[in-house]
Amino acid sequence: TTEDDMTHLRIVEPGLLTTVQDLGRIGHSAIGVTTAGAADPLSLRIGNRLLGNDDHDAALEITLIGGRFTPDSDTIICLTGSDTTGSSIGDGETRRDLPAWTPMPVRAGESIRIGHCATGTRAYLSIAGGIRTPPALGSRSTHIPSGIGGHEGRVLNPGDVLPIGEQASHHIYSKPAQATIERIRAIHARRTLRITHGAHTLRFARDQLDRFEQSVYTIADQSDRMGIRFRGTAITPPGDGHLRSEATTIGAIQIPPSGEPIILFADPPTTGGYPIIACIIAADLPALAQCRPQDELRFQFITRHHAVALLKEQEQIFNDLPRPTPIPSASETSR
Repeated sequence: TTEDDMTHLRIVEPGLLTTVQDLGRIGHSAIGVTTAGAADPLSLRIGNRLLGNDDHDAALEITLIGGRFTPDSDTIICLTGSDTTGSSIGDGETRRDLPAWTPMPVRAGESIRIGHCATGTRAYLSIAGGIRTPPALGSRSTHIPSGIGGHEGRVLNPGDVLPIGEQASHHIYSKPAQATIERIRAIHARRTLRITHGAHTLRFARDQLDRFEQSVYTIADQSDRMGIRFRGTAITPPGDGHLRSEATTIGAIQIPPSGEPIILFADPPTTGGYPIIACIIAADLPALAQCRPQDELRFQFITRHHAVALLKEQEQIFNDLPRPTPIPSASETSR
């Protein structure tokens, strides 16, 4: 397809912090490039599966405040992640609800309005064919600190126009069973995050590990995609709280000299020098992504074996999702 034949999505109102994200840049930490990618990969992947896209296709990550977007040709969209208030498609008399977790047709030129996040922090707008901005280092994810990926490496602005891939022609799309949707919501609503041992867990005094697990922490306002800061019981780090810089990972919980934990999040620095008391399990990262400032959280140590089992169990959701099915053509149905 030439650029002129492609479908585009126009950003009319971008909301607070809307970026293009896929599942991230894997394998470039050695050159100082962080993974980035969707903060809530579960919601992104579900939206892509329901539309028949590839899991790694890019979508819009919308933070707290929704926006307004318009495609220039007919397409199918799916809204996942946080519950939003009053999201709709169309204008005036043609305006209709845009429910979450449900593939919905949109006609060329219609408004897609995404409301504010009512629960959680991030909503995802997936589009049949995926967003096709130029990849950088194998990913379309926006990494704002380094200005790469997504659309010009930045947050979206009014008037930006994003290319959309080709969608499969004429499929029947379905929404997941209500029980599946409830299961996803329960994952997002979790506020006791399960953790496993981190690089330096055993260097912390036993009473400090107990204290960490018994405390309730409040998410501080100074939290972003780079790191989530907490207010609450201070934990005494081993030694003076400084170590030689080491590679970091998403979900690592650092204890700086102040004693108040910081969780490295979707855009972590590639190295860090604070001791890591524990790591959030992969299955609980979607819950972390939907936490808001002032939410209260607890942490609970589990074994790595249990962590793997929980992730496998979460992956079962994908087996239960309906896939788009092609509509048979007239010649096939008349046989």
